[in-house]
Amino acid sequence: MAIEKILVDSFEILENGDEVGISFQLKEAAPTEGEFVYDGGNCAILIRDNTKAFLFTNIIPELRAKLVNAKEIMMLEEEGEEIVNSYTVEVRKVDKVPFEDTLTEDLYELMLDLRDVYGEEGVERISKELWEVK
Repeated sequence: MAIEKILVDSFEILENGDEVGISFQLKEAAPTEGEFVYDGGNCAILIRDNTKAFLFTNIIPELRAKLVNAKEIMMLEEEGEEIVNSYTVEVRKVDKVPFEDTLTEDLYELMLDLRDVYGEEGVERISKELWEVK
């Protein structure tokens, strides 16, 4: 049986000391088993009940080490603002998750889009205020 692959559009990585969690929108029954497959790079995969694989992409570099070194992760599935499922999954470290790392290209395209909307001066102002770029 093939595993259905689902790209998760939006998610948040939560930290509480050494504990790590991921919250995302999902309206499905709680899984009976799951695992978090990760190589420390751009993409992690949550496998639920060996039937669905949820791909979390563009993981920011600052959180990659924390995720890859975690033994387990709390998954918080939300429907709107309400948490509908929460469970812990083990992290299985692998050599390579077969998903292209596009974070740099995606950020570059975002900056071009911002420039088109706000102009050079607007992007410069955003950079100075958000990232303290001089």
